[in-house]
Amino acid sequence: MTDYVNPFEYEAASKLSSSQMNHYYIDQFNYSRFVKSKRNIFLVGERGSGKSMILMYYSVPVSLERVSGDAKLVVDDGILPIYVTCNTPLAFKNEYDLLEGILPALLAEHYFVVSMMYALADELKMIRELFTAAEMEKVKHDYEYIFDKKLPDSEDVFSSIQLMLQKANVEVQSIINRGDEGRGLSWLFGFNSGMLQLMAIATKTKALEGIHFSLMIDDAHLLTEHQIRLLNSWVSFRDNTSFSFKVAKTKVDRTTAVTATGSSILEGHDYTEIDLEAAYQNKSSEFGKYARLILEKRLETIGLKGIDLNKFFPEHPQFVKDLEKAKLKAKKEAEEKYSGQENSEKKIDGYIYKMARAFYFRDRGATANIPPAYAGLETIIEMSTGIVRNLLHPCYYMYENQYSILQGKGGNQSPLVKFIEPKVQYESIKKRSKKAWVDLKESLSLTVEGCTMDEALQTYQMMDHLTNLFQKRLLTHKSEPRAISFTISDTTSDVYPTVIRWVNIARKAQLMYAYLSSAKDKGQREMYFVPNRILCLQKGLDPRGQHARVSLTAKVLFDAGMLNKKIPYDSEQEGDGGLDFFSG
Repeated sequence: MTDYVNPFEYEAASKLSSSQMNHYYIDQFNYSRFVKSKRNIFLVGERGSGKSMILMYYSVPVSLERVSGDAKLVVDDGILPIYVTCNTPLAFKNEYDLLEGILPALLAEHYFVVSMMYALADELKMIRELFTAAEMEKVKHDYEYIFDKKLPDSEDVFSSIQLMLQKANVEVQSIINRGDEGRGLSWLFGFNSGMLQLMAIATKTKALEGIHFSLMIDDAHLLTEHQIRLLNSWVSFRDNTSFSFKVAKTKVDRTTAVTATGSSILEGHDYTEIDLEAAYQNKSSEFGKYARLILEKRLETIGLKGIDLNKFFPEHPQFVKDLEKAKLKAKKEAEEKYSGQENSEKKIDGYIYKMARAFYFRDRGATANIPPAYAGLETIIEMSTGIVRNLLHPCYYMYENQYSILQGKGGNQSPLVKFIEPKVQYESIKKRSKKAWVDLKESLSLTVEGCTMDEALQTYQMMDHLTNLFQKRLLTHKSEPRAISFTISDTTSDVYPTVIRWVNIARKAQLMYAYLSSAKDKGQREMYFVPNRILCLQKGLDPRGQHARVSLTAKVLFDAGMLNKKIPYDSEQEGDGGLDFFSG
């Protein structure tokens, strides 16, 4: 049992070892050209979309593992990535906001800059073999002279610098605790007086002469507003020869684009934004390909290299049989409707695509059990709603359950799981869907910061009526029955801010996702929303919805959430088909 491995175990990137990171990482979208560039890059996406994984993959410790410890290869391209996480105790220190004057701003910058300096010293320590003894002594001398602080004795100068930075934070806290309004803190570190100076000292070594520092700021949405404004100011610097920023942050907690001086940074001018959330359209879409690579890579860890994923995650045979009947029914109707017309073959294929699965769900009857459609590779990928974490979590529980079944049959032997039975897939998805609805109904006020109990109830009621609407469409709509996404049409309505507040609560709980797409009018872009597809099962919805969206007014969504009122439904009303995805 000691060699048991669940290949789909999902941990936050920070919990993975360097070897695991290198084994699991897939550069499907070639992010290296962005992360290892000299441009400022913003990586945006919700939790679980892979932001931290991308940044950490290019960090020094993971890179060293990849090149068998050869530090020279890490800096051969002239770029040294410095990974800085904002998810640390320092990021949550805000008691200095109780102080008056300019001191809170100075302290906020100090804590942020110290984190950056500590990360730089840490990664320089990992490649110290590149520096001669004379260069190390020169670094020590320059640091002590510039910062007017004698470094303690340690195994190397970079460890000494880290000790000094730790001591600096202890001294700051001690002075604040004394309550003397910060007297004696004139030496606080700033970006120009701290980080820039340390980078300049490092570039005086032969190995790092002319190096470009790629400052990778992870979880930037956790920074205070002042720290975010400072970061924006540094991003706005015109000279990118010596350093640039790679900033990862969530989409739902959009941070300000304003700098410390009140100006703004602009996409395309000051930075390039990369959206990591790719809407899943079909098996040939970018996320569809990416998901397959992830699952194949995971299965390699248990010796199943080159396995057919469709055989590892088979569909239920009864579903396959019933769906074929539904396709024949759709084909017959389509031929009666379109035969003899221009482009009839294309129209027939389109009708089968839109209606066959809808017929499958309709023909089962209103009192039928939940259908066996919730199994198979395509369904698992669709259920993820384009989020890697959502892809791996159900697979993890499926594997656990299948392993237990095989172990029960074989005694204490460690079985090899060669496929996941459709029933096991279905039961795992069913449990996660039920839990998602329980979380939506009972936990929002506990898990989403700032969400009141009233707002939690209103968000649940809006989502409940929204999915009921999609259920009605699936069972009765004449042209777009499988639409499971929506847009909000009247964004100038008085109730729109309230509705968006509920939408964002659901997004923070990862029960709703937002994407940018083309609008009907003159190629404009608009935001559309997709409930987490794990919610589909409890409502008998088809998670493999067609790529159409329902246009709803803020008023009907407001009435659904505030008044617990059904959303009006017209079975004749057309949806907006053929989405042109602008995400990922």
